[in-house]
Amino acid sequence: MRPVPATRRVANVCSPALRPDRATGVLSASAAHLVHDSYPAFVGVLLPLLIPKLGIGLAVAGILASTFRWATAIQPVVGYAADRVDTRYWIILAPAVTGVAIGILGLAPAPGLVAALLIVAGLSSSFFHPAAGAPVTRPPGTEWGRPPPRFLAAGGAGRGRGPGTVADDPA
Repeated sequence: MRPVPATRRVANVCSPALRPDRATGVLSASAAHLVHDSYPAFVGVLLPLLIPKLGIGLAVAGILASTFRWATAIQPVVGYAADRVDTRYWIILAPAVTGVAIGILGLAPAPGLVAALLIVAGLSSSFFHPAAGAPVTRPPGTEWGRPPPRFLAAGGAGRGRGPGTVADDPA
């Protein structure tokens, strides 16, 4: 594999707020990761509500549940591209696209539209993770090794808080 010419290396061109040399950049990327990863966690809570609404069986519901994950299969290709282009807008737009796509699942009148929305959300997730994770892995001198676990922990917290956000608590 040929090295990327210096003129094409733009991974560090991200906005000042998301540069890894600033604590706010790591905090911003981690906060975006927390919010972004909470949306896909809604699917497991929404499926029992969608089954009777759409008149689908458990097999179709299972296929729908896996649709998001199948769409994220392009993430390695997107990550390769993210190393070569300016991805600052991906970090901003991808959580919004994921949130809207998953947020309107309950309005979808047919299983095909639910699948399409989950595919859009999965593709959006594939664009967010490499774009937001890359700047976090390039911190300044003494912070090396600390920001990536914070970024990953925020994603895990998002996946953990997602179901509770949409679940109906009778208490």
